[in-house]
Amino acid sequence: MLFARFRKPKWQHADPQVRKQALLLLDPADPEDAGILTRLATEDVAPEVRRSAVKRLSSLDLLRSRIVEDEDAGVREVAAARYRQLLAGGSDTAPLEQRLNEVNKIDDEATLCHLARSGREAELRLAALQRVQTAAVLEEVAVHDPLPKVRQAALARIVDEGALQRLAEALKTRDRKLARQARDHLEGLQRERMAQAQADHERETICSALEGIAQQPTASARGEFLRLKNRWQMVERPAPDALEQRFQEACSRCESALQTASEQNEPDLEPMPEQRDLLAERLAELQREPDLDACGLEALRELLAETEGPDHDAGIRHRLAEHAESLERFQAAEAVLRQALDSLKSVLPDDVAALRAKAAHLEGVLEEVAWRSPLPAPKLVNEARAALEQLTETEQQARQRHAERQAILQQAIEKLQEHLKAGRLKPAQRQLGQIQQLVRDMPEREQQVLKRKLRGLRAQVAELEDWRRFATLPKQEGLCREMEALAANPLAPPEQAKAIKRLQREWKATGGSASPQARELWERFRAAADRAFEPCRAYFDELAQQRGANLDTRRQLADQLDEFIEKADWAALTAQGLAQVRDQARREWLAATPVPDDADAKAVEERFETLMDALTEQLHRKREANAARKAALLEEARELLAAEDVFEATTRAKDLQQQWRDAGQAPPQQERRLWREFRAICDELFQRRDRERAARSAERNERTQQAEALCNEAQSLVDEADVDAALQRWQELDQALRRLRGVSKAYHGRMQEAGDALRRRQRDAQREQSLRALQYLRDAAAVCAELEQSVLEGRAPPSVSEELLARWEREGTAELQSRWERAVAALDAGGFPPAELDENERIRRELCIRLEILAGMESPEEDRQRRMDLQVQRLNEGLAQGLRQESADVAQSLELQWLQAGPAPTEQRNKLE
Repeated sequence: MLFARFRKPKWQHADPQVRKQALLLLDPADPEDAGILTRLATEDVAPEVRRSAVKRLSSLDLLRSRIVEDEDAGVREVAAARYRQLLAGGSDTAPLEQRLNEVNKIDDEATLCHLARSGREAELRLAALQRVQTAAVLEEVAVHDPLPKVRQAALARIVDEGALQRLAEALKTRDRKLARQARDHLEGLQRERMAQAQADHERETICSALEGIAQQPTASARGEFLRLKNRWQMVERPAPDALEQRFQEACSRCESALQTASEQNEPDLEPMPEQRDLLAERLAELQREPDLDACGLEALRELLAETEGPDHDAGIRHRLAEHAESLERFQAAEAVLRQALDSLKSVLPDDVAALRAKAAHLEGVLEEVAWRSPLPAPKLVNEARAALEQLTETEQQARQRHAERQAILQQAIEKLQEHLKAGRLKPAQRQLGQIQQLVRDMPEREQQVLKRKLRGLRAQVAELEDWRRFATLPKQEGLCREMEALAANPLAPPEQAKAIKRLQREWKATGGSASPQARELWERFRAAADRAFEPCRAYFDELAQQRGANLDTRRQLADQLDEFIEKADWAALTAQGLAQVRDQARREWLAATPVPDDADAKAVEERFETLMDALTEQLHRKREANAARKAALLEEARELLAAEDVFEATTRAKDLQQQWRDAGQAPPQQERRLWREFRAICDELFQRRDRERAARSAERNERTQQAEALCNEAQSLVDEADVDAALQRWQELDQALRRLRGVSKAYHGRMQEAGDALRRRQRDAQREQSLRALQYLRDAAAVCAELEQSVLEGRAPPSVSEELLARWEREGTAELQSRWERAVAALDAGGFPPAELDENERIRRELCIRLEILAGMESPEEDRQRRMDLQVQRLNEGLAQGLRQESADVAQSLELQWLQAGPAPTEQRNKLE
């Protein structure tokens, strides 16, 4: 479990930067990796990790949830960009049907606008257009979308008259059909707006009348109230909510006012129920069928006469009376009105004067009819009103066309005058023919005036013809002689053909002439040209065969390209490979030239270009995918700018550069833009690294200089007299060197060499001092040994004892004080106890064994087992204490212990000694 954290995958690493790099290695197409990406995009605590994970998601539902639910604005922005990219068709992971269903779930206007502009499929753009509300986007799509049906769909959604006017102007040279639709749509909106305005005005008038009745109800108020309600129902256009509410409130107030008046016992406000029903029934009949013949009109007048008096609904009677008067005027002018409508059939749509006269006449007849009845007018009156409106519109259009023709005619006349002034006969003749055709299209009255104006122009053209005839005949005769000489002495076929074409161009440049001499020269020139071309026929026949072979080569190339496109594994092909295939196909196509200039060649060329377009489309998709990958790499590179460790960032930048090279080519414009940004970021990172490296180098040089000074001072201490003070100073220098990070190990080695030298001097001095002390101990031990020997031998006269005592006083040491005291005690006791002698023998034997081990010498046979046990014992003690001593120090320690040991038995003493 101690190393469990090192076995975790990198996408679970504690460092967000490591997790970001790890998720780049995940394959979204793999279900397990896709699950990890989803987890990182939704649950990772670091916003930068979630942003990087969101960039690689392919689930539209998950991206939509991230746009709404993620707490980080940067993550939401990246998710929205990825969502729009997938919807627009930037990845093959989202099929068209799924993306079309997704469009219905979108509430974001910016996303819908993006799809309407940049959707890969026309169906996707059309679906987005149905929900787009931004007029500027609709206008942009209507102008710039490559497909006509999409442009038409965008145009149909536009309701802004200013936008339609701009579209009609912008499209008149690019798409005349759509420009005409824009104008028709604009006119329809204008008519709709005017009709709605008229309807709103009518409803406001009705509401004002109802409000007046509610304020001051009269005897005929109820009839007028009913008439106004029927009039409201007859308005075809829907009422705005405000007017509808106003109407309902006015009706309620009218009903309340009429009810109050009825309760105040004023019976003269309303007619008898039977009479009111009769008038209302007749009014309803006329609303359904307002037109009456003479008998019907007479019956209506009789009904009005019978219902006179205060007992009848004055409002209904008034409306019926107005209708009767209007019908009487209509029947009196009906024949004239019908004749005026029939006369419109013979009017030409471009005769402005006739149109104006007919419109004035029809308008006068309608004024005579003066239909003022609130009930619907007869069908003939409505037809006359519609005809008058159409006549007025036709007149306006005719005036506009007439002005346009006048402008075109004036431009043509000015162009003719330019040709005449420059002496260009053929263009002048063609221009004169166009002018004459324009004049013939004018109305008869204008033709007479224009024909008189053209007489002078025709005279100038005839004068130019005469002058040209005089000037060109010698030139044409010279061209005939040159062509005849070329026929008599032909050149090589290619040069011969070029020379013939040159002479033909020069002949054409003369402008020709209609005179008999010019016609004779033309026949002579043409016959000579035929003779001159005869040697070229075989050459051109061979050239025709070559063209046929080239056409077959092109046809085979188209077949190969078709087969390649049909069987290609697009997922395995790279953008570079597709570009090479496309370029090679284009080179081979261009190499197969010339080809015949006929329908078959054009058909093969159209097929080839269609296949090339399909190949280019696949290449474009690959490059768009490459652009998306490079955009992601650019985003990662941009995030490296905030990294604290610039060296780690540059290492990562090198990895990104390799990934950039491996990503393939993006579309050229995007490639240049992305590369400029990516290269600028990498340059900035490497410049920062160089600055950091220079700073570190300077710091390292400074540390090196400090280390050099410390080592030099340490080396100078080796020769100091006071070794202890020098060693203390060396320790200070060593600590100072250790605090310098990043210095060479050689400096530490030099410092250790100086310390070792000082420590060796210190050990030598200590060892020398120890040897001197040991010599003192040896002398003292000799005194102890002499006393011990005297005790062992039983000879210890007082004089000897006194002498030894005096020597001990001079040479005795504290380390051997115990041995001396034991010897004195044995002297007093008359000898050493045997146990003490045995123990001393054991100690001395063990010291011999240890010294043999230290010296690498063999021990006697009887002590080998003891030596082995002693080695094990000393090894365990050494491991437990972790001590390492110099051999000389150990030897001195053993000798001290030897000197401190007392006497051993006589038989072993000399041997051990």
